Amino acid sequence: MTIVRSEEFFADTSVLPIHNSHAVEAQLHRIEGLAEHFLYSNDDMFFGRPVSPELFFTPAGV
Repeated sequence: MTIVRSEEFFADTSVLPIHNSHAVEAQLHRIEGLAEHFLYSNDDMFFGRPVSPELFFTPAGV
């Protein structure tokens, strides 16, 4: 897993910190090397138990 901080992909870092998930999602395409299939999470989501990649992805990708 790789955690990418907003400072690494926001075009205008003067607006940071930002607490609007829509603004963050509008910048995701700027993450260098982002895979075709990825898992995005924000502060509105949490995992209540341990999870593994197989829960989200198949060997084919999705």
